[in-house]
Amino acid sequence: LAVTIALYVYTRHALDYEKITISGKQLLFERSWGGKIQQHEFNTVWTKLVHNESTGKDLVLKTSTKEVPIGFFVGANERERFGKELERYLGI
Repeated sequence: LAVTIALYVYTRHALDYEKITISGKQLLFERSWGGKIQQHEFNTVWTKLVHNESTGKDLVLKTSTKEVPIGFFVGANERERFGKELERYLGI
């Protein structure tokens, strides 16, 4: 039973992903987590990339009205490079 449950959980998350698409001043963030897809749309002019205040290491896309944590699948050693690369497209 325990192996069956473990395989079920694994298969639910085997296809998890995050995708960022930037077109002009539109940033579309899409996350698939456990088979559920969430989409968030941002204007690159009004969006900042910040570090989560509680942990100090998680990345968050932030506007005046919403905050969306990102980068769950980015390793700790790659997070800084990923953040710098994404910031080039924000605030333009």
